[in-house]
Amino acid sequence: MRKVLLLFLLTQARNKLQGQQLSVMVVESRTGSPLANKTVELRFRPDALTSEVTSKTGKDGIAKFVLPTPPPTEIYDVTIPNSEIAECAALKDLQLDEVRQRGIISPSCDPKKDASLDSTSGVIVLRVWKLSLWQRLMRRSEA
Repeated sequence: MRKVLLLFLLTQARNKLQGQQLSVMVVESRTGSPLANKTVELRFRPDALTSEVTSKTGKDGIAKFVLPTPPPTEIYDVTIPNSEIAECAALKDLQLDEVRQRGIISPSCDPKKDASLDSTSGVIVLRVWKLSLWQRLMRRSEA
């Protein structure tokens, strides 16, 4: 009986210590196509133990994150730094519980032309658009 109880307690402790996972899917806004090999940053409030985590999207357009322990309650923002693409709208002040329960889809770039997307629990869908050459040059000059 003691061995069973010890095994149960160790399993529970391990599960609590493991970081919680969250995914960000990066999609081209008009087509809904996933974009591979994009760096995504999740930033947290300054009072959080870790200020940011970074991951790259796979072929499926999904960047997988392991949140710091203890996990923050809020994601300050979701960004794609130094890129040829831009977010359709800023995703700021996201409640982690809401992301876990329902998922979040960023606003559309152009509601009349953009693809329709469904939310999935534990996933943030980040709609992006490709910058023109002029916009990319301007972005570099600002950096």
